[in-house]
Amino acid sequence: MTAASATELRAIGYSAGNLGKNLLWSAADLTLLFILTDILGLPPGFAGTVMMLALVGDMVIDLSAGRLAAAAERYGIGYHHMLWLFAPACAASFALLYALAGAGNSDPVGIVLALVAFRVFYGLLDIPHNAMMPHVVTDSRARGRVSGYRYIFSSIATLLVTLWLAPEVSAASLSGQSADLETFGIVAAGLSILTLWIAASCFRAPVRRSESPTGRVRILPRFSADYTKLLALGLLAGGASAMFARSMIYYGTHYLADAGAAARILTALVVGQLAGTILWSTASQRFDSRHVLAFANAASAILVPGFLLLPPDLQPVGGFLIGAALAGVFALPWAILSDVIDADDVRFGRRYEPQAVSLFVTVLKGGAAIGIAAMGWTLDAVGYDGAGSRSPAIAAAVLGLTIIPAALGGLAASGIAWSLKGGHASHARHLEQLAARRSAGPPTDTNHEGEI
Repeated sequence: MTAASATELRAIGYSAGNLGKNLLWSAADLTLLFILTDILGLPPGFAGTVMMLALVGDMVIDLSAGRLAAAAERYGIGYHHMLWLFAPACAASFALLYALAGAGNSDPVGIVLALVAFRVFYGLLDIPHNAMMPHVVTDSRARGRVSGYRYIFSSIATLLVTLWLAPEVSAASLSGQSADLETFGIVAAGLSILTLWIAASCFRAPVRRSESPTGRVRILPRFSADYTKLLALGLLAGGASAMFARSMIYYGTHYLADAGAAARILTALVVGQLAGTILWSTASQRFDSRHVLAFANAASAILVPGFLLLPPDLQPVGGFLIGAALAGVFALPWAILSDVIDADDVRFGRRYEPQAVSLFVTVLKGGAAIGIAAMGWTLDAVGYDGAGSRSPAIAAAVLGLTIIPAALGGLAASGIAWSLKGGHASHARHLEQLAARRSAGPPTDTNHEGEI
């Protein structure tokens, strides 16, 4: 086996971890609020607040996980050990959460405790897995390809959720019968552990340690203009662009009154994501990723309101096109983030890789927290009280949540992405500078003014 093929296999094995992570994350993101309101009968405002508070706590865990990963790297302990350790705990807490929900346990204490445990362990494996990406491949164009691999695995996970879990919970809501959530939880947990352990086995030692051997470990990275813009893109992606898919079970159940509609549209969306991943990944090999990302966001902003012009029978076609656009929206920031980490390493003379990844993920989840809470509060405001809710106000609210945030967020994100600096040529120069710096050994600067 050649070195190039071994690197490619390692990149694919690393990317397989996204299947394990996204199987758990997308299940919770797409269905948990609906399960709490429609199956367990919790008030939507309360359910949205619970989800937001869980994600806010998760954000604290993400920052702590970044610091832990940085400390582990400083002392020569690879990120992959965190995946070996925390993947089983995360999978077990997820299985418990869905077992409680499937049993009809409306006691909020048990649900909340299981949800918090799941979020804690998820953060402790998500951050080190993402922080591994800059070391899997170093070339800017190759990173666009690896981002594509990651998103393909993520889309496969979402497809499993849409084909199995989404129709199960939607049909249970309309029929009043229980949903078999326990089986899904166990299967998802097993696949999660397997793929994350495969990713851990593909770990390669960092080419340059993030921190010097002395001084305190930072919690937050140094901030540059491009990194700050990436944080804004993460907030918009997690909070606005994801709202289309996040609202789809409500849209199918309470706007179209069709238990299978959400599954059909979401399935088409995920298939579109798989096709779009190839499109945007190929484009990023030829054009700068920041410009490709800007076009992907602009396309999503146009296609989401266009979805309303289609009759219900053709809306899966709209879902496919939106999914193709969103593939670039969610995949490409990871390639750009890796390049920005390198650029900031050159700029500041120090590398804060786990911290940069953890804060980006924190902001991404913060956007999700805002979006989910806004859904719960909006539904509460229009009198939504669960599975039997039917009124023009509720239908209008569901329609607005499905379309407006994703359309406006896509427009804003397109402008921000276009304003990013750098590209393939400048990143190649950064790699040359970093190679020269590596030959001089690890950083020894002990000036830690402003560290957090």
